[in-house]
Amino acid sequence: MKFAATALGVLMAGLGLPSLLLAQERDRSVERVRAGLQRQSQPGSSVLTWTEPPPKKLGIFTLVSPREPGEMVRLRLPIGELVAKAAQGVSAANQRRRETSARHDVQKALTAFIAQQKTPSLSNGPIKE
Repeated sequence: MKFAATALGVLMAGLGLPSLLLAQERDRSVERVRAGLQRQSQPGSSVLTWTEPPPKKLGIFTLVSPREPGEMVRLRLPIGELVAKAAQGVSAANQRRRETSARHDVQKALTAFIAQQKTPSLSNGPIKE
């Protein structure tokens, strides 16, 4: 009889003990979840945030992130830079044209001067030695 009472006590303790342990495990998991949520809500926590992708250059175009709903692609075109380069190109072409024209004028004048020096003119009178 003592053996039966002891066995019954052990059986009851065995059946009741796991349910107590499971309740403690549930409480611990709830505490862990609660602590994790509090850590996430604190500023400076390691929560992943969205960062804008950097602009990508494609020749003269730059792809940037869309700003408006429904936009898929946004292109940036540096109009001011293109206009400035065009103006510089026109200015450089005009400068080269003027330099070439001046070089031709000097060459013509020099050729005429040398030709005049080779042929003595009679208006200066006879050449005396």
